[in-house]
Amino acid sequence: MPLVYGLPDDPEFSKLFEYGGIFDYGYHHPHFDGKAAYDALRKVLDCVFTCRNEEKANIDDLDLQDLGDVPAEVKDMIVDQHVDQCHSFEYQHVACCHAAVGSLAPCFEGLFLHEFATLRSDFGDSTSVNEHPRWELSSDDFWNPKVVCEKGVKRDRDDITRGVKQLITSLELADYFPDATHNKLDALFRYRNYALHQGYEWPPESRQKFSTLIHQKNWAEWFEWSTCGDERWMCYSTDAFVAVCLDLFDQLLDSFHKIHMTWRK
Repeated sequence: MPLVYGLPDDPEFSKLFEYGGIFDYGYHHPHFDGKAAYDALRKVLDCVFTCRNEEKANIDDLDLQDLGDVPAEVKDMIVDQHVDQCHSFEYQHVACCHAAVGSLAPCFEGLFLHEFATLRSDFGDSTSVNEHPRWELSSDDFWNPKVVCEKGVKRDRDDITRGVKQLITSLELADYFPDATHNKLDALFRYRNYALHQGYEWPPESRQKFSTLIHQKNWAEWFEWSTCGDERWMCYSTDAFVAVCLDLFDQLLDSFHKIHMTWRK
């Protein structure tokens, strides 16, 4: 069945976007509309995966065991074409997965950049709230979710997953966020990085590294492999993982909404 990403029917859902009687999730930042981003993601991903599912259905519809009295040479041609279709579909499938994470990751990055910038404005010139070493960074670096702090010093390489985790901890905001937020973000951005920088067929050492991560971090329901012989070939994000990411984006909109309404009030 095609994946259909639609807005939840729960009437409580719309209340997440209400502020002062105005249906607008961009109330705290004029250049970021979380609801519009959320809607766009669902529509784009619906198109991507509907196309993939239709192609898969066309391949599955062919029953090679039911060719009847078809001449042998014609049967061989049909089988060869089917094999070519299956091979081509593996690339279409991984392309869809890469398109999905390539759409999801920028939306999360935009969310964090805009929201923490707004929290910085809310926070003002107040002093640190705890002894977290991130408070030793400059103000610009502290509030940048891509920046990672190591022993009070800015790390040379950006990592938005670690940066967000540090900001949430240093600001004591963990209670606002859903469980496993960081593990889900880690899975999304790690797969995104492999997908965008190593192509469809990753080098063998990258396949091994990511396979190890899947095992260590319990991501088995989120990623799967095709094989070439006995070896891993291409890595796909599952439909379940895409749904997890969409749900997380929705939940984070709610989290930041609650923070803006109650934090430091």
